[in-house]
Amino acid sequence: MSPLLVSGFGICCPVGYFTEAACAAIHARLDRFKTSEFIDDVGVRLVTSSVPLGDLYGPPRLAAMARYAVAESLRRKALRPSRSALVLLLSDRDRTDFVPTTADTVRLSCEEEAREPFAAVEVLRGGRAGIAEAVSASRRLLSGGQAERALVVGVDSYLNPHAVNAFLRQKRLLSSEASDGFIPGEAAAALILEFGEAGVQIAGVGQAEDSAAVTGDEPVLGLGRSAAVRAALKDASCALDDIHFELTDISGEAFFARDLAHGMARVFSHRREHFPRVQLADHVGEVGAAAGPLSVAYLARSMPRADLPGRAALLHFANDLGLRAALVVRNSTEPS
Repeated sequence: MSPLLVSGFGICCPVGYFTEAACAAIHARLDRFKTSEFIDDVGVRLVTSSVPLGDLYGPPRLAAMARYAVAESLRRKALRPSRSALVLLLSDRDRTDFVPTTADTVRLSCEEEAREPFAAVEVLRGGRAGIAEAVSASRRLLSGGQAERALVVGVDSYLNPHAVNAFLRQKRLLSSEASDGFIPGEAAAALILEFGEAGVQIAGVGQAEDSAAVTGDEPVLGLGRSAAVRAALKDASCALDDIHFELTDISGEAFFARDLAHGMARVFSHRREHFPRVQLADHVGEVGAAAGPLSVAYLARSMPRADLPGRAALLHFANDLGLRAALVVRNSTEPS
């Protein structure tokens, strides 16, 4: 593929309302994990990771986080909405806590920040693994002449009673009854993408389906993840040996850890003594649909400053419905 340059980015997450603060906290190995008002089935309070936004709930809370991220991205790179596309990445289609008005509320918030409507708008419900579809949609809109730039916005929150109760019933949250569950979090991130060469680029994208589901009975073989990774490497015209480190969305669940281990074992052709892994969920918790854009924004800020173990990264993600996604992100300039 022609590389997509990440020309602007913004983050709003539990460890920072903007990218500089969030990245500094992550590099310092900080988090914002705190006991919350939510309790598990035996009355023990759950640990969560929240953005301090006061008494905002539901779609307005998501819209507020998205607006912070969009505002920062527009400060970094101006765009003309009338010649740009907005790609919204929201939670998985099976999420029972999803409110039907969310897409319109977040879209209006983004348009208010940009001060005019966008030329094209696409809404995707791929959750953690939706980033591949969002990048592909951006490339299609740019290649087809429908837009000169694309604003990708991912936003999600697990911090509401419907989500907490649903995942507690499935024994998927970290609690007194599930030691390998995830810490529910929330975040938003925005990316401005355009065709370009100099800077941090998305050089390859891959997507695949896996029949093994987190709530199903099929064995975990990592077939979908390995297929997505291979597709991303092929799209970027590179081999795994050209990649310096990986960034994953692993957030504590054994199912996805096994999926990652099996999937990557299928991709490696030989043993590598050193292949560092970055896991942002260790600092922000599980942030769902925001995970992909957040990861790319983190790299866009950190790669040019030599804050990471290399200039080429493999990102891979999995959602609850079997979708697997992978990106190759690299910095084409010398770190400062």
